[in-house]
Amino acid sequence: MQEIKGIKSVLLKKRIPLTNIIGTDVFVALTILPVYRYVDGKRTDEVIGSRYDVVDEIKYDRYSIKVQGEPLMSNEELQAMREHEKVMLQFENPSVYLYYSSQTKCYEDSYSAEAVMYVPTQEAKK
Repeated sequence: MQEIKGIKSVLLKKRIPLTNIIGTDVFVALTILPVYRYVDGKRTDEVIGSRYDVVDEIKYDRYSIKVQGEPLMSNEELQAMREHEKVMLQFENPSVYLYYSSQTKCYEDSYSAEAVMYVPTQEAKK
């Protein structure tokens, strides 16, 4: 069992499948932003992945899911698509990780996935 700042939990520092918690791996896309590498607490110019800001279709809870590597599309392309359709994204092995943030002095969730795919709207409704 892990302990951080007096809190003991088997959940600390463990990746938990997000689908076990919310029941889906398909989300409505809002934005796509770069994720930068940090060295000694300082941001570098190196982009290591993308952050996909999404909402689930049931409760409309918002999630920021990080995926390493090249983005599926640019944020500009996503926003152009959103003018005409609900853009659905499916994440491969999405997970949540509980950690202590020294900035906010709180426990927070971090979301990540191995990959992301565009799901045409008709397929997303099946």
